[in-house]
Amino acid sequence: MNHPDLSGIARDLEAATAAEARQVIEAIAALAAVFPDGGATAELDPAVLESSDILLDIIARALPGWSVEVDGAALSPNGHWRCALSPANGAPDDGYLATGRGPTLPHALLVALLNAMAPRA
Repeated sequence: MNHPDLSGIARDLEAATAAEARQVIEAIAALAAVFPDGGATAELDPAVLESSDILLDIIARALPGWSVEVDGAALSPNGHWRCALSPANGAPDDGYLATGRGPTLPHALLVALLNAMAPRA
C-alpha cells in the first residue's frame, strides 16, 4: 500500500509563510488516508486554517487523550506559533513529541498533527 508522506507534507507546510490551498488540500487528503476512523476529515476544506477550534477537534478525534501545548506571539500578518503534541499517558522522558510551527495557530496545529500521524502512515 502506498502511504502518504506526512512528514514531507508537514515540512513543506511548516516552511511556508502562508499556506496555499494546494498544501492544505494535500495535508487533508493525507490525513484522511491514515485517520483512525477512516473519514473524519472528509468535511474539511482549505478553510481549516481559519479555525483553531476545527483543528483541535480533529486532534481530539485522531489522538484521543493527547496533550496539546501551544506557545506563540499573536502578530499580524505573520505570528510565530509553536505547537507540541504528546501522549498524555506517556512518561515525560519517553521522547515522543510531535511539533509544528507556523505563522498562525491553526497552521502550527496542522503541522504538529501531520507529524504526530506520520508514524501511522
